[in-house]
Amino acid sequence: MRRFLPILSLCALLLLSSLPAQSQRASWSERAEQALTLPDKLLGKVGQQAAKAEKRLAQQSQKYLARIKKQEKRLYKELYKKDSTQAKKLLGNIDSVYAALEQSTAERAKTGGPRQQYYSGRLDSVNSSLRFLAQEQLPGVRQQLPKELTTSLGSYNALQQRFTQSSYVEQHLLERRQQLLSELANTGLGKQLQAYQQQVQYYQQQLRQAKELLEQPDKLARQLLGYASRLPLFRSFMEKHSALAAIFPQPDPLVSITTPGSLQTRPALQGQMGSTLGTPNPQAALQQGMGQAEEQLKSLKDNLSSGGFGDAGELPTTKTNEEKTRSWWNRLEWGGNLQSARSTNFFPTTSDLGLSLGYKLNRKSVVGIGASYKLGWGSDWRHVRMTHEGVGLRSFLDWRLKGSFWVSGGAELNHRQRIEDLGLLKEPGNWQQSALVGITRKFKVGKLKTDARLLYDFLWRQQVPRTQPVVFRVGYTIK
Repeated sequence: MRRFLPILSLCALLLLSSLPAQSQRASWSERAEQALTLPDKLLGKVGQQAAKAEKRLAQQSQKYLARIKKQEKRLYKELYKKDSTQAKKLLGNIDSVYAALEQSTAERAKTGGPRQQYYSGRLDSVNSSLRFLAQEQLPGVRQQLPKELTTSLGSYNALQQRFTQSSYVEQHLLERRQQLLSELANTGLGKQLQAYQQQVQYYQQQLRQAKELLEQPDKLARQLLGYASRLPLFRSFMEKHSALAAIFPQPDPLVSITTPGSLQTRPALQGQMGSTLGTPNPQAALQQGMGQAEEQLKSLKDNLSSGGFGDAGELPTTKTNEEKTRSWWNRLEWGGNLQSARSTNFFPTTSDLGLSLGYKLNRKSVVGIGASYKLGWGSDWRHVRMTHEGVGLRSFLDWRLKGSFWVSGGAELNHRQRIEDLGLLKEPGNWQQSALVGITRKFKVGKLKTDARLLYDFLWRQQVPRTQPVVFRVGYTIK
């Protein structure tokens, strides 16, 4: 029996040492099985979303490039009348120039490395998650993942290439604009040059808005990242194979980067900076320069927040409409408002519940229509009775005066008789007109956009019976 004790002890030790590895393999299998539950619809929707964004950006870019070409052809016609040689030299091959531009930028976007690609944090996270799920190092997972994975990965690669190509096109347009402005400065084509510059800025504007839309929080992307993060090694994969890791690679931890002999001392560095800056006190000069830089950065930030810069950061040459490059859906504003009036000899206490739909003409103007329903509450607290006191049709125009204050105006038709029969709405004599002008202040309460309107009705004396001349409404904007 004593001869077998060492053998039994060795077997027990080997068995105990194998338990962590088995539990690790079990944990791997369990997490891998979680990835296999990835819904097909989720991957399909992620890919469809990227494909739609790529298609929308391609269509917008083509539209504004066509407008820029059109403006250049107008420049060519006007310049040809004055100097045919210069016109042929600068603008004689417009179609071939833009065809070559699209071809060369598409090739650069396709073959360029990570440092040459457009970087987006959200795009990088989703793209890396898809590549991680499709990698061959996951045993038994690659073969069982949905077919939509390859399609989604291809859609995101195409989207990144489209943004990269658009950025290259933007750089070329700015260089070409600078060349044309310098060459045609004294040709008397100021009006045509201004229209041309405006179209270039619209191209920049739509590209900037597409990038802002890309960075907005996305429920589908969060779900995909949640599924991918359940798998082991996901974090290490992101650190090594994401686009950010390719741009800023991490140093090898096994290689020492501390070589004291090659580092400069502080006095030597200050002496070198002093000789470069031409001052015996480089630290004071740097502090003074930092203060001036902060003032300039603040000024640039204010201009940027007010929409005064293009995507490349240069000063605008002409005024552009910020809303013109947005889709009509994104220019809509849905809202509602509330207006109350106390009881009179003719009307009970009422509340007007209104809905509105506005359309942004530009950054300073909103035009829209609306409708309202007048709800009666009775004469006082002891006589509460809910009744249908009328309906209304509205139109309005808001124009920004300064800051959060707007000038508002509108025309309305109101049916102020109690609705006991829908046939009463068909009689034109039952509708009364209102012409409202006043001041609106728009502000935020938390995340909700709110407005308070103080309006004067110029037709209040014509109402039978007369209504109140001053109207106060509180509203909100959903979008």
